[in-house]
Amino acid sequence: MLAVGVCHGTAHQLAASPIEAFSLRGTQLLVKRDDRLALGSGVSGNKARKLLALEAMSPGPSLIGSFGGHQSNAMAALAAVADAHGARFLYFTKPLPRWLAAAPSGNLERALSLGMELVELADAEYASLFGAGGGVLPAVAPRPPAALLPPEALWLPQGGAAALAEPGVATLAREVREWWQPRSGRLDLVVPAGTGTTALFLARHLSQTSAVTVWAVPCVGDGDYIEAQMLALDRCTGGAVGTNRKALPRTLAMPGGAAHHFGALDGEELAMWQEAARAGLDVDLLYAPHALRVLFDTLLSHERAGEGDATTLYLHTGGLEGVESQLRRYRRAGWEAHISDSVCSAATVSAATSMIPPPSAARSASSVTAHGLRRTLATISAVAIGDWPSAVDNSLLRELVPDESGKPPQLSREVRGAHYVSVRPSVPAPAPRLVAYSSEVASSLGLSAETCESDEFLQFFAGKVPEAVPCWATSYGASFAGRYGGQRGDGRAISVGQVNGLEVQLKGAGTTPFSRRFDGRAVLRSSAMHHLGVPTTRALAVVASGDTVQRAWYDSQGRERVGLEPGAVGARVAPSFLRFGQFELFYQRDEPALLRALAEPEAPLSRLLVLLFREVCERQARLVAEWLRVGYCQGNMNSDNSALCGVTLDYGPFGFLERFDPMHCPWVGGGAEYSFGRQPQAAAINLSILSEAWADLLRAVATEEGLTRAEADEAVQQTREGARLAEKSSGAPRKLGLVSWDDDAAELWTSLFGLMATRSGPQGIDFTVFFRSLGDLTNDLPDGGDGLAAARAAAIGGAAEWPQEHLEAWREWAARYWGRVGAEARPDGERRREMAAANPKYILRNWMLAEAYEAAERGDSSAVHALHALLRSPYEEQPSADPRYAQPTPDWARGRPGLAFMS
Repeated sequence: MLAVGVCHGTAHQLAASPIEAFSLRGTQLLVKRDDRLALGSGVSGNKARKLLALEAMSPGPSLIGSFGGHQSNAMAALAAVADAHGARFLYFTKPLPRWLAAAPSGNLERALSLGMELVELADAEYASLFGAGGGVLPAVAPRPPAALLPPEALWLPQGGAAALAEPGVATLAREVREWWQPRSGRLDLVVPAGTGTTALFLARHLSQTSAVTVWAVPCVGDGDYIEAQMLALDRCTGGAVGTNRKALPRTLAMPGGAAHHFGALDGEELAMWQEAARAGLDVDLLYAPHALRVLFDTLLSHERAGEGDATTLYLHTGGLEGVESQLRRYRRAGWEAHISDSVCSAATVSAATSMIPPPSAARSASSVTAHGLRRTLATISAVAIGDWPSAVDNSLLRELVPDESGKPPQLSREVRGAHYVSVRPSVPAPAPRLVAYSSEVASSLGLSAETCESDEFLQFFAGKVPEAVPCWATSYGASFAGRYGGQRGDGRAISVGQVNGLEVQLKGAGTTPFSRRFDGRAVLRSSAMHHLGVPTTRALAVVASGDTVQRAWYDSQGRERVGLEPGAVGARVAPSFLRFGQFELFYQRDEPALLRALAEPEAPLSRLLVLLFREVCERQARLVAEWLRVGYCQGNMNSDNSALCGVTLDYGPFGFLERFDPMHCPWVGGGAEYSFGRQPQAAAINLSILSEAWADLLRAVATEEGLTRAEADEAVQQTREGARLAEKSSGAPRKLGLVSWDDDAAELWTSLFGLMATRSGPQGIDFTVFFRSLGDLTNDLPDGGDGLAAARAAAIGGAAEWPQEHLEAWREWAARYWGRVGAEARPDGERRREMAAANPKYILRNWMLAEAYEAAERGDSSAVHALHALLRSPYEEQPSADPRYAQPTPDWARGRPGLAFMS
């Protein structure tokens, strides 16, 4: 390890930052320690590079202006440089939350103490000037009018995305080049990116060093957004990239390519932050945790697998001064106990604990959310099964209303005047056997491998839950394709605690008041959605119970066949299991107090409720888009199977699309309304129903707050507009490998679906195999004119005679597709890589699942473990895997009961 210390600089130059090695996740990670940099003004880290030229100005500016978020690192850095120059600093931002205005903290407190003048603009005015929400890119954001910012002011875009940042980043490029020159091979330089400024200028100044590749990890939005920012900055700073994306840094995103929502409280990122701290690497809590997760799941995963031949160097951009603010957000949301001071550096702990109030303090407006959205934190505080009663933090039980009717807890009945019923597992497994558990999920709960392999764990998750552990089931309503169907509830699921910010349920451990004559036992099923990049509940463990239960299976004509299945108890985990149906039930029953308690409201409410509903809608829209991208059909999209927090909730009659049919539905009772192609419409209907309950709550709140009827109606209308978001969901651009999306691209997508459904020969086209194969193709037209024969052959399981009219239709589509690909002038290798990251190689097909659990029934769990390993990397080529797993469903499984349709 190289020397550690702060690399102080003058106004004209910086000392080279060191490169150190850290042992993290079994890998030696090389880190370029720009966090060790400091200018004379005190500005540190990446901002010391970006603001080097500004601090060196002589004479310096008398007035500086910029814009951005309330807790921006760039804001605090510019305030320090302005103070060093004796200049005024005007900073434009949205209205501060009341709690922050009353007690400024973190970067805001530092900037104000240095004399920053804060200019708060109304949301609409801020958006019109700076394009809030991504409408205007920072590099090209116009300066405010002279009435707000005098003409003599030096204007700097958000995050320092300006030519002024280039000289400092050029010194970084020189340091990297000089360090790498005596070495051999390739170097991957990985840069966390907000505006892409550092990554762009690095690539510009390393362009002649062919052995070095600069990778930008989008920490705000997705790859398309960061590329657009870098292109805009390149144009504004006289670069030569133009529209040639090949000259840009390459983007590095999570498999699946979903956009990253900057600043969101995220359990896996908090865990990554603490894991790095344990390894001696203190990092910020906004950029680095996401960038490190991406790095370990992409470049370093290839390296560990022996597939990479490059050295990886990670750029530590600093920003630790913002840690206290982000920690305060976690703690204000009630998660004080989930942050382990033992893994924080002394400086981080002292800064954080001096600024962060106890969780009983009033939450900020931005954190006023429903139970299902607020608690999204998974922690790594160690938990033993014997400590479970003291480890749980059951906020749901504290804050919601229990059933106090005194009726037997297992009695099937209507439950009124309550959110939940206290009920215990009632059918302990006679001969429990642990089939499988997820070490990742266990780790997020604080459970070690030793704990998971203990008899205590086995007995607990087989249903023998100690009396000291509170258990409960919740009631909710349900609508079926828009028609209200009355009370439902947790019929086979019993919650056994909220631990480290996650709720844990046992499914199949007994009946509840909501079981409706069902036996409350679970069948051995699971899912691989998480590793496909789709928001989902997670499976912690599956315990075979040692007995059997009756289950109905259905063939392709929907005929029922009843058979005995091995019984099991499944343990599943989510930030919350609250559903749309909870709001719907209490709205339909006219129980406004119970409805209101679900939203945890704090005045003023009306605007916050609109924002919260918008968030629910956006999460649902993103979820459905991911379902369509990976070919997942939920099958039973009643409102009670829609989670507030936007995760895939119910894995009953689910299925991945195999032979392409947009009207396919795996549930025998689903029909067209719940078919694969109509999932956006089904989601929109559920959101519309939820909006009715929300509107009722909004009107009541508006009356209390003195809003006019017109103002209340406007708020209600905003919620209804949000409900339409889900209908616009699609993962189409990434699946087709297209950079931009317009009417022509949308028509390509729609016509391709038509071809796959009606011009696919007698066998039909396998959805997953076709799109994966499409990404492997190049436009060299080797097969008579369309270049797609190989993809079609793979997708039907071999060569076949196609009717001439079908081939003509494919040729016409292919000509338009390849024309569009060529017009975008994108490097073909880049297109193919991104398509491989959007189109999985492996999905969980029903026949694979059946083989695994039939083997498990015989006592052989090896197939379950093999599938679990396979589906951890669904986008990767796995030569050692059974080749059948990447092929269309075999003929023997196509019509087999239980595989074609489900109850």
